[in-house]
Amino acid sequence: MEEDVQKMSEKAWRMLKHMRMQILWNPARYVQVRGAAVSIGVDPVGSECDGLVDELLQAGYIQSYPSPSLSAHGLYRLTDQGIAAAKEAAAEDGYPTPLQEELRRAYRGRGGVGSSNRERRPRQTPPSLEC
Repeated sequence: MEEDVQKMSEKAWRMLKHMRMQILWNPARYVQVRGAAVSIGVDPVGSECDGLVDELLQAGYIQSYPSPSLSAHGLYRLTDQGIAAAKEAAAEDGYPTPLQEELRRAYRGRGGVGSSNRERRPRQTPPSLEC
């Protein structure tokens, strides 16, 4: 039984980390449970997902919105405490910080190492066809 609780806690942490990634490019703090659940291999409509959401709610990492219909559709608000906890857990796991990730993406987009922008040869015009 104790092992199951540890597994659930690990899944809850992974779910929280994914939720944090959801808000990186979005000024609003709403997170979608479905995306987080699918990312960790949990059925978003199953009882396991409900248990993980309850764990995150009880820890104060996410909040229900005042409108019950939003929570019914799997939308929750990530709290400051949740953001800080996910950031700390990601750093402990060796994941890049959001700033490091943003810089990496910007560097690649400008032709840096690993960029998909390849040097291209100028297009050669075909020789004219003379009749």
